[in-house]
Amino acid sequence: AAAAAAAAQVKTPAKPTKPTKKDLKKGWQADSEAAFCVYCNEAFTFLRRRHHCRHCGTVVCDHCSQYRIELTDVGKVRTCVRCYHSMHDAATGSGELFADKHRTVTLVRTEWEEERRRIRQISIASADEAVASKEEWWNPVFEFSRLRMDVSKSWSVLQDNDEYTLCSTYPRKIVLPARLSPAQIQGAAKFRSKGRLPILSWLHPRMNTPICRSSQPYTGLAGRSSEDDRMYIAAIRTSGSGRPSEGYVAEGSDEGDMSLTIFDARPKVNAMANQFKGKGYERVGHYGGEDVVQLIFLDIANIHVVRSSMQNLVKACADLTGDLFKGIAESKWMNHLSSILKGAALIAAGTDAGEPAIVHCSDGWDRTSQLSSLAQLMLDDYARTTEGFCKLVEKEWVTVGHQFERRCGGFEKVFEQGDSSPIFIQWLDTVYQLLVQFPHHFEFGESLLIDVADAVYSEWFGTFLYDSEYIRDLHVVRQTTFSFWEFIKSNQAKYKNILFVPADHEVHSYPAPLIPACETVSLRFWDGLFRRSSYPEVHHVRRDTELEQVVLSQQRYIQALEQRLQAIEPSSGHTAQDSAAVPVLLLKPPPPLVTVDQADSESKA
Repeated sequence: AAAAAAAAQVKTPAKPTKPTKKDLKKGWQADSEAAFCVYCNEAFTFLRRRHHCRHCGTVVCDHCSQYRIELTDVGKVRTCVRCYHSMHDAATGSGELFADKHRTVTLVRTEWEEERRRIRQISIASADEAVASKEEWWNPVFEFSRLRMDVSKSWSVLQDNDEYTLCSTYPRKIVLPARLSPAQIQGAAKFRSKGRLPILSWLHPRMNTPICRSSQPYTGLAGRSSEDDRMYIAAIRTSGSGRPSEGYVAEGSDEGDMSLTIFDARPKVNAMANQFKGKGYERVGHYGGEDVVQLIFLDIANIHVVRSSMQNLVKACADLTGDLFKGIAESKWMNHLSSILKGAALIAAGTDAGEPAIVHCSDGWDRTSQLSSLAQLMLDDYARTTEGFCKLVEKEWVTVGHQFERRCGGFEKVFEQGDSSPIFIQWLDTVYQLLVQFPHHFEFGESLLIDVADAVYSEWFGTFLYDSEYIRDLHVVRQTTFSFWEFIKSNQAKYKNILFVPADHEVHSYPAPLIPACETVSLRFWDGLFRRSSYPEVHHVRRDTELEQVVLSQQRYIQALEQRLQAIEPSSGHTAQDSAAVPVLLLKPPPPLVTVDQADSESKA
């Protein structure tokens, strides 16, 4: 009876309802003003309903407001992901009560705004201090100045994404077309899935043509269009010619001689199926017709098909009694590599010919990263150096929002269902195919690719933790973990490719792109990664060591021939002009798998 009387005296906190007029006066956003979620930029529908964050008052969807904050005077209330992480850091940093199991945090309501502002200022200040305190390989301002972006005057580095309000999965600094107003940029972002509007990935130093990346548009079954998106695409299309972005080509107009190509990585059937979700693909008629904008579907498989292919490939490698080549063929792994290489080759060839390109898939962080980064490897000789390759991975995978936590998150998750998929490993395999076909054009060898793969799945470094730069900033990853790129810088001699021949820019104004043989018969199975356990020692290290010994023995052999030739010339009475007419013997290097003993015996002979 006493317990019942005590329970009756306890007032049950009222469940929060819709925002009142008092809440709206404090800055809360009204339902009628919100058409998209501020975090995922998905449109609100009957199934994706609106919810107010009880901390900041913004309108978010169900997926972005799954967190709860427990107030001492109200109870558990709904909050958005950003406010939850801010309160989580404040509670754990100040010793307040935090129960991760129930995803709740106890704080007094009056402390919310002050703690949120303080945590955000500390996060930004600590990130800036980390960049200033040590030399980092990835600097977006320096990277795009290297590509002479300041000369083109068509692009500008936007720093308004410091709070990740424009797009939460993009980095703090992104490069957008110049001469566009903030309202046009916001409108173009709302027309793209997850708010991932087209941003600059690479600019051709000679042709001044860009490679941009984005996500799919919100066209839907009705084929919707956006004026801001048309202006945005026109600004990219005219950036190579230096034409002002205001004069975009309207539908049916003959103005403009620059054509732009949109590369959709998906099969066309998959892109059409996304129209039922309100998304889809670009209708070229809205951008001036096929003479102005072309749309090409590259027919690259999605994450689920790639995961299934990886499972079959691993089974074929583990079966020591079966037919390995038959298992590889049945897994379709090489077919998927071929489709990615073909798509990247099309992008590289078009960009080198002076045609701007926009690359996207569904959300713009899987197949888009594969194609954009692989095309840059074909075009940019700096990306084929050790330092440039690390910057390429940081720029096109880490900072731009590839979901390492969801796609990788430990090697065992490659074989699980859901959203896990070896997309990054698949891209490393395509890089390996380039390295095999063009061994003289890469400063690094196979060992660097294998160490990068191990770093991703081992989770030893903070470089590949979490799914975006925004989440890494919330968890202060850069200040509390080791960087994988610092490890690479201290071990560059380990990854050196002795066959590398640097490009001579004095002879060639800019090297031609590396267009590989993309058919499956021309590809090589990457046994150095997938069959490492089948060898008594690390296979790629042994092979690189043997290759180095072979090259050194051949160099000694050539030096001996030159000394012998110099000794013969004075006794024979030939002049320098006579010896110049004698044909020179070209010695071809032996294949990579020649053993050291065979090389020594040949040199002695």
